Amino acid sequence: MPTDVPGATVAWRVPAALSARVPAEQRGSGRDDVRLLVSRGCAVSHHAFRELPGQLRAGDVLVVNTSMTLPAAVNGRVGGERVVVHFSTRGEDGRWAVELRAPGGAGATGPRPGGPAGAVVRLPGGRALVLEEPLGPSAGARLWWARTPE
Repeated sequence: MPTDVPGATVAWRVPAALSARVPAEQRGSGRDDVRLLVSRGCAVSHHAFRELPGQLRAGDVLVVNTSMTLPAAVNGRVGGERVVVHFSTRGEDGRWAVELRAPGGAGATGPRPGGPAGAVVRLPGGRALVLEEPLGPSAGARLWWARTPE
């Protein structure tokens, strides 16, 4: 569903059976079983990460996602709705980059938009997060800056 319209937003739908809801280790696989997408011009192929050395050619560009998510998933509530808060990065201003997820079965979570701004996420131990604003236009409604009230 790619588009050649500058500035256009593209929505991709991944079939549930192909979506990794939990880390590879929880699925009984190792990190080397993580999927790898290789693009050569218009040809795209799928591989396991362990196949990376055999896929590289002189002059290739390797794109690595270095975004970090802390191993911190905390149960919470927004109003009466249960959520799982994934903490990512602490900003220089003390706010946290967070993603709210919908709890599912067997410890899995599903996508859930964050917000609205000002929403209070109740956490265990009487703590709370206040959602302030999306991380940026490219983050959509998924990633938010949140502050823990003093």
